[in-house]
Amino acid sequence: MTHLALAVDDDEHILFIYDRVLSKVNFEVLQATDGSEAIAILESNTPNLLFLDMLLPRVNGREVLAFIQDKPHLARMYIVVISAHPEFQLDAHLYDEFMLKPVRPGDIQNAAERAITQLMR
Repeated sequence: MTHLALAVDDDEHILFIYDRVLSKVNFEVLQATDGSEAIAILESNTPNLLFLDMLLPRVNGREVLAFIQDKPHLARMYIVVISAHPEFQLDAHLYDEFMLKPVRPGDIQNAAERAITQLMR
């Protein structure tokens, strides 16, 4: 079974890593390089998994999280927040998991597997 993931980061090399790792664990991967692109994708798609960098151009990660909170179709999405700044852990009630950069491919795969486990419940 294929699942849908959205990876949001302004670094195209990191997006490439998300694509490679998540594809190996049966995710189709959508990508956004800023928060406004992420919101546009989330308006018409329902990913099972979201990897969200918090410091993004134009629209930041907190604004993306606020958008998600208002959308019932996104309520079951597994959200992994990524940041080099630990203070974003203070928003823990808005997401499922926090990862401090740099994130390794194994960390991405493990989070994807936890998301799949949650989907099965």
